This record gives sequence, C-alpha cells and structure tokens, in this order.
Amino acid sequence: MQIKSLSDIPDALFWPLKQWVEQSNLNLNILVGFSLILIVLITLGWSIMTRKIGKVQDERTAKIYLTASSIMLSANLACDIIFPTDYLMNQFRMIKYIIMFLAGLIYLFTKYRANYKFNPNKPGNFQWQSVDDGFLMVVD
Repeated sequence: MQIKSLSDIPDALFWPLKQWVEQSNLNLNILVGFSLILIVLITLGWSIMTRKIGKVQDERTAKIYLTASSIMLSANLACDIIFPTDYLMNQFRMIKYIIMFLAGLIYLFTKYRANYKFNPNKPGNFQWQSVDDGFLMVVD
C-alpha cells in the first residue's frame, strides 16, 4: 500500500491486520476472542481498583475519577484519529475500548500505588498518604 498523504497512514498501519483477518474465519475468531478476553480482564481490574480507591463521595476520589475519565476520553479521541473507518469497524471499536479502559486502569493503578502505602507494622492495613493534599488517614 502506497502512502500518498497523511490520511493514508492509518490504513497503511492496519492493512496487514486486515489481510490476516481476511485469510480465514479462524483468524477473525482469534482476534475477536482475544479482544473479548482482554475486555473482561480490564473490566475486572477496573472494578477492583474502584473498590479499593472508594466511591465518588468526597473531593479526593472525585478528582481521581474525573482525571481517569479525561484520560480515557483522550485515548478514545486518539483512537478515533488513528484507527481506519473503512474496514473491521466493530473489531477496531473493541480494540478502541480496550485501549481506552486500559489507559484509565493504568492511571488508577499508578494513583493507588502512589497514595496507598503498605504499613509494615500492621499487616493487612493500608495508610492513605496523599502527596497532593498533605494529610494522612489510616484505614483499618
């Protein structure tokens, strides 16, 4: 495939995937099955992280979730620009959701790891140490 303008770059990037998927039904089933497995795992990880961080009831968690949502929206917009719209639309939509939720999950995980430190004196208890807010809250 020849690249003649900037709009041909996404097609040139994903053209080998299109050819591989169109070779047989098994290849399409592999792509769809792998995508569904990733969606289930990322959704499970998202629900675990939201349970660990807490509900959207205070300023701390609301800010975390709003930032995660804006990162997901940015990933969605970037995927809309990058992915082609001529072929494999449903499959690329699934991959777009995988990338979008993975970006939000990575943000939640890094925020959780940065703010929740394991307390070695009391195994099983976590401490909330917010670098941004400057307070310490012990959760039993």
